Amino acid sequence: MPDESLQLLKGVRVLTREAQHRKALGAPGVFAVLRHMARCANRPDVAAEAANVLLNLCYEVPNVAAVLEGGGALLLVACLRRPHAELQANAAGALQSICFLDLGRRAVVEAGGVLPLTSLLQAPEAHVHARAAGALHNLSSHPEAIRIIRMADAVPRLTELLRSQDWQICGSAAGILQNMSREVASRALIRKHDAVHALIMVLAAPDIQVQATAAGALLNVLGSDQDKENLSGPDQQSQRRALMRELIANIISLSAAHDVLFQTMPSIGPAGFLYQ
Repeated sequence: MPDESLQLLKGVRVLTREAQHRKALGAPGVFAVLRHMARCANRPDVAAEAANVLLNLCYEVPNVAAVLEGGGALLLVACLRRPHAELQANAAGALQSICFLDLGRRAVVEAGGVLPLTSLLQAPEAHVHARAAGALHNLSSHPEAIRIIRMADAVPRLTELLRSQDWQICGSAAGILQNMSREVASRALIRKHDAVHALIMVLAAPDIQVQATAAGALLNVLGSDQDKENLSGPDQQSQRRALMRELIANIISLSAAHDVLFQTMPSIGPAGFLYQ
């Protein structure tokens, strides 16, 4: 039974790369995949393949609702805690796809998914912490997720990931910090752990979306908290931050002009990576 399920899921994974098949499977297909995942809890290879199928299926909004209705958020979060790298990576990928939507973010926060994803940022396998960062990038649009990430002391690790040789990982880390920087407490931590310097380095990324994300984080972090609270009297620190914001804006403008003139940038899918 498990081996048959594995082969079946591999075939479905290939089919669900096409939108017409994802739409045709719909909720009944989603529920069938979830049943396979639940029944084969002792086979992480089968569960990992099921998670890949769910990743693809969740490119269609109605399928995300079906995954949540069928208890998929809880199942996938449980997979994050299993000591199996492929299962962890694929479950995080599926959660990234789910968390592209607000209803998905709410469900994953309620299912307790933020903390295990944050823990996986420390995973030694690059593909595991890359997928975890991608999921947290989408998830960190939720205010409660930001608080949990901050309380888990993730800022030092995110700062390390900004220095990754993989620009996709850099972009995800910058995106998480950009979302976190909307919160005053997180801005203080980002400054404390010297993420500002690392974010400035990311402005040299060959991907304009990564550049823009890093710039957004910097503009939030370097923005004066006093100005945002409408307190009077600009001081030297706020003036320096204003100059830095202007400098960053100029760097991004020059970089964008360079890309338009000399490069053809690849398109990026809604979940940040290709179908599985």
